[in-house]
Formats: sequence, C-alpha cells, structure tokens
Amino acid sequence: MHHPEIKRGIPLMEVTNQEGVELIHDFAMRVAEQIGCDFQDEESLSLWRQTGAEIDGERVRIGRDELLDLIGKIPSSYVHHARNSERTVRVGDGHAVVSPSYGAPFVRDLEGVRRYSTLEDLDNLQKLNHMASTVHIAGGTIVEPVDVPVPHRHLHMAYSGLKYSDKPIIGNVTARARRTRSPCSNSCSAMISPPTIP
Repeated sequence: MHHPEIKRGIPLMEVTNQEGVELIHDFAMRVAEQIGCDFQDEESLSLWRQTGAEIDGERVRIGRDELLDLIGKIPSSYVHHARNSERTVRVGDGHAVVSPSYGAPFVRDLEGVRRYSTLEDLDNLQKLNHMASTVHIAGGTIVEPVDVPVPHRHLHMAYSGLKYSDKPIIGNVTARARRTRSPCSNSCSAMISPPTIP
C-alpha cells in the first residue's frame, strides 16, 4: 500500500440540514421511479433487466426499494492496484486518494503561451505526476493530446501512463467500440510495443 495513506479526519461539510437531505433524496428517488434515465446501450439495458427495473425502449425506471437494495451491495471501499505494489491504494472508507487533473485541452508553456496540448505535454506531465509523492494515481487524461487522432488517442494516453509511472492507472475509453482495445485489456502489449500513429 502507498505510504503514507491519507485518512480523512475532517468531517464532511454539511451543506443542508437533515430535512434538506431527505428532500433531495426523495426527489432523486422520484426521478428514478417516475421519470427514469435513458441508456443507449443494449448491454446496460440487459443488466437493468436483471434487477427487475421497468424498461420502456431505452428508458429505465426503478423503484426506490430496489435501487437502494442495489446501492447497499456496493462495497464501501476497494483496492486500486498498481504495477508497483508499494503504490497500491485503498479507495473509500475514509481514505483520500489524490489524482492528477483531468481533461485540460490547453497548456501554458514556459514562454507563457497558451496552446493546445500534445502527446509530448502529456508524457512530461506523466513524469512530473510520477515524481509527486502526494499524487497517488497515474494515467488518465491529464491533458488532451490533440495531435493524436481521436480513434486511438486513448491508447496513447494509456501507454504514456504505463510507460512513465508504476502508480495505479486511470484508463480512458472514449467509445464503447474501443473498449476492447482499452488500456486494461492492452496494458501488457502496450508496454511491449508503443502504438503507432497512422
């Protein structure tokens, strides 16, 4: 496990009283029960069918008792493994995990010029992130490398995170069709051979 672990000792900030919490919760349950949510994906709809949810086309509605039962099955924490086991972290149960920024389309260079970020910028930020002992997670879209075509940008971002850090990695999937080539499924092959840009 990553040391030192950060255990949250500060109480959660109360933004409303208990009556307000119950009002928000009731409205959220009414949305789930009466309005529902659209899932434009057959695999997701198939999973919802297994819960007993009401499905009308792509719209899913579920009763509050069923939804709360599902929520009750979620573990209170999990272990996010790293290639280097000394950097593995626990997420949840009051543990705080610090990750890099996410999704900036621009960088400001040493000359003070604001410009679109590139793969080189991402690589450099991955290296800085790896050296920062206060950041627990690597990978992800620290910046968006706009010089890499979108259909395989996620592969380059995953490769950058895996190449320049041994911390737990956040993967990127930009579309369902690309998930079979996700960073998790290709992490070993990506370490052996970097992706090429056509």
